[in-house]
Amino acid sequence: MKNTTIALSIVLLISFYSCKKQTINTPRNSINSVDFTIAFGSCNKQYKPNVLWKEIKKNNPDLWIWGGDNIYADTDDMSKMKEDYEDLKNQNGYLQLIENLPIMATWDDHDYGGLTHAYTSFISEPNQYRVQSVMSVISFGLLQFNFDKKSVKMQMRGENNKILQEINQVYP
Repeated sequence: MKNTTIALSIVLLISFYSCKKQTINTPRNSINSVDFTIAFGSCNKQYKPNVLWKEIKKNNPDLWIWGGDNIYADTDDMSKMKEDYEDLKNQNGYLQLIENLPIMATWDDHDYGGLTHAYTSFISEPNQYRVQSVMSVISFGLLQFNFDKKSVKMQMRGENNKILQEINQVYP
C-alpha cells in the first residue's frame, strides 16, 4: 500500500512538473536495473494516428495510466461517443501496447462529451504557458522504479522516444 501511495504521488508530481517545457538532449538510457515502469499519458485524439504507442511499448511498461481526455468525445450523442471509444480500441499501436498490460484511468471533460474547452481562450487557467505551449507538445511519461537503490527516474518522452525531461529521485 505504501509503494502504491508513493507511486501515485509521484505520478501527480510529474504531471504538474511536466507543464514546464524543457528539452534535454540526453541519450536514451537502456532500461536495465529497473524494477517497475509506469507509463502514462492523456489528451489522445482517437481520430488521429498516435505515433507514440510504439515508443511507449519500447520502454516495456508494467502499467499504463490514462490521465484523462483518453478520447475527444465532444458530443452528447452516445452512438458517436461509442464510435470514438471503438476508434481508440481498434488502433493497431494501442492494441499492441495493451495486449498484456494492465490499464488504469481517470476521465476528464472530453471523455464523456458535452463539456469542452477552447484552450486558447481558457481564461481561468492560471498558467497561460501551459495553455499556449504545453498542450501542443506530443509526449508521454515514464516512472521507472529501482526498489533496491530506493530511486525513481521520472521522464517525459516525445516522438522517437526522445527524452524531453528527466528527474532522478533517490529516497533515504
